Amino acid sequence: MSIGGVTLKPSEYEIRYYTDAECTREMNKDNPVRLSNGRAAVYVKIIPMVKGNYTLPNERDAVKGFYTVWTKGDKTKDFSNAKVTFYDAHNKKITKINYTGKPVMLIPRCKLASG
Repeated sequence: MSIGGVTLKPSEYEIRYYTDAECTREMNKDNPVRLSNGRAAVYVKIIPMVKGNYTLPNERDAVKGFYTVWTKGDKTKDFSNAKVTFYDAHNKKITKINYTGKPVMLIPRCKLASG
């Protein structure tokens, strides 16, 4: 993950999941996602962590977003046997990549098994 072009290590940020857009009700066993009409939004907050003799969440710099979950329906595809490949901007298949610490833009392609 990167913020402002700076790549962060997993130890440098924390991800929290919420069931409300205001990010006040953190998701847990007592506050699970509840589907209404087969779907629900999950709200995400990514918080950079301040390093030093102690670690405190830096809430003002948090990045917020959301995604939708839904029940399996007639048009739902099974991705358990999907084959995902990545390509660069020149349509060249990427099989490995050297870590440089810089963001990398890849184009994913997904092929579903038929039948």
